[in-house]
Amino acid sequence: MLYNTEQKKQILGFLQTNSQAQYTIDEIAEALSGCVGKSTVYRQIPFLVKEGAVKRFTAENNRKSVYQAVVGFHCDAHLHMKCMRCGKLLHMPEALSDQLIGLVNEKSSFAIDEEETVLFGRCEGCKNKQTDREGGA
Repeated sequence: MLYNTEQKKQILGFLQTNSQAQYTIDEIAEALSGCVGKSTVYRQIPFLVKEGAVKRFTAENNRKSVYQAVVGFHCDAHLHMKCMRCGKLLHMPEALSDQLIGLVNEKSSFAIDEEETVLFGRCEGCKNKQTDREGGA
């Protein structure tokens, strides 16, 4: 049975309020210090991931996991795109995601796991900033 404790609500509330960013458990605990203990954050995050309210990613260049709220999307039904510069997580439109997965399935003997697949690159804002710098140099 999954309980909806006040601490769990606070953790999820923090992540939902900051849904464009990703945080380590330590960063979440620091942000909620005074209302939620670090050990509680460590206990609750796996439940939130299992429930599908929070998505877990491996941070670039290290082994730490980072967590981000899933807000308003069925994240198991499409691929994700993550900006390597600002960390923003974008939801690929389901039709495009289905088309890409279908093409991979058709042209290879590889099956993509939609829930776990993230495409890395640059979001529009970061891509434009890079282009502006290159053009002005």
